[in-house]
Amino acid sequence: MNGLNLLDNDNKLKDNCLFIWQFKEEDLKDMCKIFDAYRLDVITENSKKHLQVDINKIENRMLKEGFNPVECMLYASKIINLRLSNDNNMIEILAKEIFNICKFHEKDTTDILIHIINKWSWIPQLKVVIEVCGFLGENDLLMDLILEKFAKSKDLKSHVFNAIMKVKTQKNLERALKIISNIGTNEEDRLIVKKFNGEIRDFRKFSKVLLFLTEYKKTRPMSKAGQNAINQLLLDNGVVRVNVGDMDYMRSLAEKSVNDEEAFIEFMTFCYKKFDEEACYLSRFSRPEAGEFLRTILANISKLKKRTYNNAVISLGILGSKGYKEAESIISDLYVPGLELNNYPVLVALMILMDGESMEEIIDFFVEKKEYNLSDLFFLLKMADFNSKHEVLKEFQRRLYLRYIKLISTEDRQGIIKMTKNLQMFWSREISYLIPVNLLRYICEILKVYSKDSNVFPLEVSVVISMMDIVSHNWNALVEDTVFSIYKNSDDIKVVQRSKSILLSKEIMAPN
Repeated sequence: MNGLNLLDNDNKLKDNCLFIWQFKEEDLKDMCKIFDAYRLDVITENSKKHLQVDINKIENRMLKEGFNPVECMLYASKIINLRLSNDNNMIEILAKEIFNICKFHEKDTTDILIHIINKWSWIPQLKVVIEVCGFLGENDLLMDLILEKFAKSKDLKSHVFNAIMKVKTQKNLERALKIISNIGTNEEDRLIVKKFNGEIRDFRKFSKVLLFLTEYKKTRPMSKAGQNAINQLLLDNGVVRVNVGDMDYMRSLAEKSVNDEEAFIEFMTFCYKKFDEEACYLSRFSRPEAGEFLRTILANISKLKKRTYNNAVISLGILGSKGYKEAESIISDLYVPGLELNNYPVLVALMILMDGESMEEIIDFFVEKKEYNLSDLFFLLKMADFNSKHEVLKEFQRRLYLRYIKLISTEDRQGIIKMTKNLQMFWSREISYLIPVNLLRYICEILKVYSKDSNVFPLEVSVVISMMDIVSHNWNALVEDTVFSIYKNSDDIKVVQRSKSILLSKEIMAPN
């Protein structure tokens, strides 16, 4: 019996509509034996690892013989339905097994998942399949299907919502809101709302999410509980409820303030009440009120935190370049001869006012002499990134990156990991192609070792993704081999998704 033959020609099984792939009775019996061993016993973390190993052996055997093992494994898992009904961790284990098969057999496995969603009615197995859909992330066909089929299911609604929230995209935000719109008041629904509230800021381009939520609230029919849930997230003017001083709130308010006088007054009032990182938003305005506020703040230097002082001085320099005439004299008075390390925000602000004059000297001071605090250096990069349309700061950022790359290319491997972690927030695609060859080779070497044994380099997921993004802009055979190795070997869902996305963007994919 060839596993590649679908069951179209077997009338009995076709009428039954359980499976679209054939598998041998021996495979099913072996799978059942594995699950039977875990049916009643207390399962430890160690025994769960053994379960994965045992399932892998049969799956690999079936794949070598030309059979897709997903239906066989899921059907056999009915033996532990009592456990699956109460053990989300066990559901995740089985879902990851299917996800790993999907890496290299995506089309066949997707067809199977669609069939199961449409034809099966066993709740525990459907929970596993829904979890797989969440791992697959941006598969619109599967995500729309589970939303359509199970969004109102008492047993499956929360699982669908959790799957949707695994990848924070605009489409998944809209899917999540369809569930929120019909939410009730029972305990499970309250947990869904709590999860939504807790993760709303993780969606991409958060400031646009605020506007979308406001419009959604106005234009879509919603249950009373759903309306209340959205109201918990929004102020009357459409801003997400956040703690006073939250940067997301300030960003939204600052963006509105450019063309909204009332919002600008509210923004300035807020700044006078509590001033910290919010100063960087003042650099967006070309208004004397912003400059006068910074003058007032800097008149009490002894009471300012270092970060607040740095923000205020450089923001004042930016305002000066936009026409605030008093900026130069205020900034010059802050310079203290002999304390260059403490004077760096003053030097940068004056550089901005003088249209980039002395830029190289300032960069030498921070990078070549290494007389800097990394947090100070990255603050400068952050300010430059925030004011990306400012030509002097844009050039300053570009040159800082180039020097920084030169610096980290001389470090050892652990140093590269540390500095890549620091750099990831500020990496610019425009200059990432300038990485020197030896640094590129070192990063690839670290990633390949990590992909095969993450214990050698226990990197944070965000660092791995950052490293992949950096090398992907310098595409060659070494980089391709590195990213593919990560895709093939990594157990982390986010890392696999990112590596797959990179490979697809280069029109490279593992053969099914």
